[in-house]
Amino acid sequence: DIGLAETGIADPGGASEERPAGLFYIAIADGKGVTSQRFEFKDDRTGNRLACAEAAMRLLVEHVQASG
Repeated sequence: DIGLAETGIADPGGASEERPAGLFYIAIADGKGVTSQRFEFKDDRTGNRLACAEAAMRLLVEHVQASG
């Protein structure tokens, strides 16, 4: 079993100095533990959401391949 999660700020509406627009975190959890990564994308709302989804899928594929 694998869990994949993301959270972030896609556009300036919820952004602040500490949490700028485009800031996302992606986490993967499995029976061995949890890992997470921070990402900063520099696009509009739609572009940031797409970039986050692509990064999450890329991390998931890498994780599955590394797990054998």
